[in-house]
Amino acid sequence: MKHFFAILTTLISLHAQATELFNGSTPKPFQMAQPLAKGSTIGGYPIWDGEEKWKIVHASTYNSSGPGNAIKIGKLGLLQTEDKTFVAYMEVSGNVSAGSNSDWSNEPCKYENLLFKANLGRAFDNINCVTITHATGYYSNPTGMYSKIYALMKDQGIDIPPTVIKINFTRYAAGGRWMTVSLAINPELLGFARDNETWGRSGWHQSQAFNDPAKKQFLDALSKWALSFAKQMDVAFDKKPGAFDTIPSWRSSPQGPVTQTTKSGPAV
Repeated sequence: MKHFFAILTTLISLHAQATELFNGSTPKPFQMAQPLAKGSTIGGYPIWDGEEKWKIVHASTYNSSGPGNAIKIGKLGLLQTEDKTFVAYMEVSGNVSAGSNSDWSNEPCKYENLLFKANLGRAFDNINCVTITHATGYYSNPTGMYSKIYALMKDQGIDIPPTVIKINFTRYAAGGRWMTVSLAINPELLGFARDNETWGRSGWHQSQAFNDPAKKQFLDALSKWALSFAKQMDVAFDKKPGAFDTIPSWRSSPQGPVTQTTKSGPAV
């Protein structure tokens, strides 16, 4: 597997010009852990570059379900690590074909047991929702595509945190248009202790997190960051290049609880 990470100069130059990562309903070929080219898109929707350290670890398509004609959705998995440490995983999806769906049945903002949520949409069939929650047992029982990503991380000796913070952005509209961004981040990078508890007992559960001053400060700052990102989802939904250029790293906020500098190193 290690030869996958020896990205040749010719491969880099080949993808330096690449933008759209899907040929219609088919993902373009990629090399496992290939760097994400700046300005890449999925179905024309721009992908957030973050710290420009994302590596492609998955690309596929699936069909939507529900009323109307099935719509082909493209899905992309992106991983960031540093010094054998998990930094973040981002999954982006977008419709790569048109359809006649009159509505989507998803209601991402209806849930209450969350660390943060905001609905910037204007109607049920025109949703722009952002939520923040925590996930425990992260990669404890991976299946399908996640098994391959897990194998990649274990092969590289990546330390995977048992608990992550998940930020989900959902933007959809009638007529089959769909775009989501799901980001799983490692709070240990900001100095928080490892949490091995189950979901309800976790120190990141909403019943406990906001009683911890450091966690509250971090979550307040992360919520502001997520809200700024969600506002740019409208711009990205219009397929405008550079829609997320103003969005910095999730760990760059001066309002975060830790002022130490995170050491950067080789990433898979």
